[in-house]
Amino acid sequence: MQTLFLEPHGPVLLIRLNRPEALNALNQQMMAELTQVLTQADARKLGFDPAGLLYLGQAFTANGPVRTARVELGDVQFGPFRNVSLGASVNEGDMDGSLLGMSYLSQFQITISGDQMVLRR
Repeated sequence: MQTLFLEPHGPVLLIRLNRPEALNALNQQMMAELTQVLTQADARKLGFDPAGLLYLGQAFTANGPVRTARVELGDVQFGPFRNVSLGASVNEGDMDGSLLGMSYLSQFQITISGDQMVLRR
């Protein structure tokens, strides 16, 4: 069953939860779908060969299901914050850009005020 629907609206990505039988409570499948997703071009820039990856996962987008391949990012720098070993997925379908997912952002305290978003760890 498709648990997430992604709906791009300009610069905003709306994520609709689809588990009405569980009152949309997050489960393991939903958490896995809310991970970092890389375009094939960005995967190549990071040293991964998209043609050689195993696309065993699946993500659901507004355009339908796409296959995904799990990869491990060795060192990720985001402003002053650094992570060693961060899981991500490479999307087999077309994407305009890579996505930074909730599993990564959940490491931060996020405050939004006016036109500013502040991340604290």
